[in-house]
Formats: sequence, C-alpha cells, structure tokens
Amino acid sequence: MGRGCGAGSRRSTPAGLRQPACWWETWLFTRAAELILGTRTLPVIEMFTRTMSMMVEGEVSQLARERAISSREEYFCWIGAKTATLFEFACGAPALLGVVDEQAFNSVRRFGYGLGWPSRL
Repeated sequence: MGRGCGAGSRRSTPAGLRQPACWWETWLFTRAAELILGTRTLPVIEMFTRTMSMMVEGEVSQLARERAISSREEYFCWIGAKTATLFEFACGAPALLGVVDEQAFNSVRRFGYGLGWPSRL
C-alpha cells in the first residue's frame, strides 16, 4: 500500500482510525474494481480476483509478523505476492481485452511480473 497506509503505520495507528492516504487508496481500488467489472470480460475479472487475493494474502502475511522481515526469501515472497502480482495484472489484463494468443498473453504477464520486482528492491 502507499505512503501512510503501510503495515508500519497501521501498527502505530489507533484501531479504527484510517489516514487520508488510505481513503485515497480505497477509492482507487473501488474505482479499479468498477472499471474491471465494466469490461464484462470474465477472464479479466477472474485475473483481477486472483490478483487481489494474492495481494491480500501477502499483506496479511506481512501484518501477521510482529517484527521486521526474517529472511530475504520472506521479503521476496511478499514482493511476488503484492507488487509483482499487481504489475502482472496491469500488463496482462489489457492483453485479455485484445486479440492475442496465449503465448503473447503469457509473455506480457511475465514482463509485468518482472517489472514489479525492481520497484521494491
């Protein structure tokens, strides 16, 4: 999540109080969901749902930890589950809306996943 809404700020913020940055992110997510549903394209909606599930699992896993990252592998797992997965969706969903074969779709998905890594390293 963005500035002011990450795991560290959630732990230090009294329960029930959300910072304005979280409201903005919530609005963006809601708007994205509306746009995805508006495509009425089941493969895009399914990909969006899988992406959000992975991102939430990664966030919950990170929040469940009482301390910082315990290993490099654990941090890489979080990057894969959250940021890289989001980039994968951002690159793959438009391909699903176009007329591309499975090989092209998989290529742009892999590109997006790879693109998500450097942003978190």
